[in-house]
Amino acid sequence: MSLQRSLSLPLVLGLLILLAVALLGNLRSARGSDGLHTEDIAGPLTPADLAAALVGGGVSVSNVTYTGADVAAGLFNGGTTGMTPPLGFDLGVILSSGNIANVIGPNVQDDISGSNSTPGDANLDTLSGFTTLDAAVLEFDFVPSTDQVSFRYVFASDEYNEYVSTPYNDVFAFFVNGTNCATVGGDPVSINTINNGNPFGSGGTHPELYRNNDLQDGSAPIDTEMDGLTTVLACQAPVNANQTNHIKLAIADASDEILDAVVFLEGGSFVGGGPGDSNCDGIFNIVDALEGLRAILDFDQLAACVAAANIKCNDPLDIIDILYLLQILIGIPVTLPPGCPPVEV
Repeated sequence: MSLQRSLSLPLVLGLLILLAVALLGNLRSARGSDGLHTEDIAGPLTPADLAAALVGGGVSVSNVTYTGADVAAGLFNGGTTGMTPPLGFDLGVILSSGNIANVIGPNVQDDISGSNSTPGDANLDTLSGFTTLDAAVLEFDFVPSTDQVSFRYVFASDEYNEYVSTPYNDVFAFFVNGTNCATVGGDPVSINTINNGNPFGSGGTHPELYRNNDLQDGSAPIDTEMDGLTTVLACQAPVNANQTNHIKLAIADASDEILDAVVFLEGGSFVGGGPGDSNCDGIFNIVDALEGLRAILDFDQLAACVAAANIKCNDPLDIIDILYLLQILIGIPVTLPPGCPPVEV
């Protein structure tokens, strides 16, 4: 940490100004406003394509398998478009307990369902405490260059809000070497652990991580058919560096096949290294701030682990992330949004 700690505050402030000026002079092109699009694996897409879309720098993958209906897995884009963008990232992999096409907005139906008549998953049965159905499961082996991996995701469901705190608790998990990292406060992420209560507005559990889109509980401004969704959450898991590890990404209906639940995983966000390690070398230093800035300026090919640069994990990568990185490096306390993993220097 000698490099980081030796930086004077005036020098850092000057660097911040230069970074801000550079950002203002190199704004990204505005995207369209046509909303979410999906493509399932019933066509030319393969499970291997999904794994490749998810993985970023510092990780190699092999032995990709998928279990479930073809319409329940695929790719999406347009997550940051529309009048009220549904996600904090634009594209990636999507898994559903129904049909991935059912996420396309706006929300005009309170009970969207896609029943695939496929089995559930034993691990999800154990996790939820209920019999699961219509499971979609993507698995692969991976070799990371560091001793931890991280990625970002959003969970959404049409079970919100009327089935909060009931047995109809659709479930998903990300098992990294057998341990689920999709948790909040030690509990699996689900409609029962992130919500604003039932009836809506009665408090709930972790309401700060919830975005309401239920037609029955006010307006539905978010450009997706789903009735509710989380903010962007992050999974961070310890792994065995330079050895073969395994991940299982799974989602399923619980108790019945009615009403869809989905999980969006940010493309390129499955990376070696933790939050802030923008070049995936396992070391958190000034180079990470520079790599993050390059990514913001659209030089993404120079930022091997661009997703890790987004340490305020529930928003798009922007100049604030770079400011946070620099503040942490010189020892200035930073309060991150709820759900974001801590940055360890």
